[in-house]
Amino acid sequence: MPGPLDHLVVIELSTEMPVAIAGMLLADHGADVLKVEPWGGAYFAHELTRKSWDRSKRSVELDVADADDRAALRGLLSGADIFIHALEEREAKALGLDGESLARDYPQLIVSALTAYGADTPFADRPRGEGLAAALLGTMIDKSSPFREGPVYLGHPALHYGQAFLGVIGALTAIRARRSSGKGQKVESSLLDAMLAQSPMNNWWQEDGISYIKAGDSGAVDRFGRTRLVTGMFECGDGLFLQIHTGGQGGFKAAMDQLGFGDRVSVVKGAAEMSVPLSDDEYHIARVEIFDAFKARPRAEWIALFQTADVAALPVLEPAEVLLDEQVEFVGQRIALPDAEFGTIYQAAPAVRFDRTPCAAPQPAPAIGADNGALADLIARKRGELAAAGKPLDRPLEGIKVVDFSSFFAVGFGGRLLSDLGADVIKVETPDGDQMPAAARLFRRGAARQARHRAEPEAARGAGGGAEAGGAGRCRHP
Repeated sequence: MPGPLDHLVVIELSTEMPVAIAGMLLADHGADVLKVEPWGGAYFAHELTRKSWDRSKRSVELDVADADDRAALRGLLSGADIFIHALEEREAKALGLDGESLARDYPQLIVSALTAYGADTPFADRPRGEGLAAALLGTMIDKSSPFREGPVYLGHPALHYGQAFLGVIGALTAIRARRSSGKGQKVESSLLDAMLAQSPMNNWWQEDGISYIKAGDSGAVDRFGRTRLVTGMFECGDGLFLQIHTGGQGGFKAAMDQLGFGDRVSVVKGAAEMSVPLSDDEYHIARVEIFDAFKARPRAEWIALFQTADVAALPVLEPAEVLLDEQVEFVGQRIALPDAEFGTIYQAAPAVRFDRTPCAAPQPAPAIGADNGALADLIARKRGELAAAGKPLDRPLEGIKVVDFSSFFAVGFGGRLLSDLGADVIKVETPDGDQMPAAARLFRRGAARQARHRAEPEAARGAGGGAEAGGAGRCRHP
């Protein structure tokens, strides 16, 4: 299909959710993804989730325990760019699909292994399961319920989705490295990696206690302690809920003004609002009185007030309602697909939009084994010509330079991921620095050079312009 990945051939082998989601992300953006399924299909093949996770793919049925079918799979790999699977190391070796064997037989193949705990960890042989991995890392203790204290089982398969994202990031990063070296490699992402990758702000420790989140139950009312931050769900006067986040510059004071507490909350100038602890009265407002304050107006009124004041606030929607949200509609993130059972089904659109290499509209998921008849032709496919092996890279994104003008979490964390993979990331900050000075340290790991561009005349800053902040320099280790 058209899209930025339309030059890639992907073989997907797994009955696990993260591999199917990773394959969907690659297919959404143009890759030719062939799903290798057991005869008759696995469990998820008969679930409604298949209509999303397997859209735009091809499907063939093979039993990898059978020697002939395994030979067919190896034939498919000879023309593939990426092989994505969820085999543990012991299983992979028994099938001749371990990294060493594949590197010998298909030296230009990228192998993305989505394992439970990682092949080189003490947990490598433990049973797979999102709940088991979440329990091992304390995620269930980190959640709370309005009815009781934790542990609480995760209601959303966040680790599976996170592992899928990491699998795609790893595979595409390895594709970029292959352009320079001419060689493939194995990349591995575990459920443990997925947990830590999604929650760096919740799972870190510093001996001076500078974390902006209190240790323990992250769902507690006072999880942010004395930090000048409010984020969470609040019930409004009409019984509906909204989500608010005051992390933007000046956002805490602006929210307190709208809630009627402006005369009791001090003004903190500059980006470092959250570095100034709450007073006793401010703490009582932000952690106790705020709940009753929200019940004074219906949700729609609150959202209009907050958005006018440039405070982030959105309605908390039921699962199906999100596709009807006006912002989702505005950015075109809802698509309609024809469906043999239901006529038309609506799904989220591909996640990223490209102005020069737009993606084609996703196609419905294939029937199980829909491409069995084309297996011989699929095996005969040849991989596109690659440049001869060139300069080896120490790290896969070596040579890429990134300038990060962000604050708060999302882009800063993205920059850290790029830096971890070898990119040279420069974080540009205001003179006051990031408004989350403690949490910002999490995203400078590996890091990133830093430059604080000040308002003084150029001559006052000296010939160096934006100097590296605090002597941070470059640090290449995690």
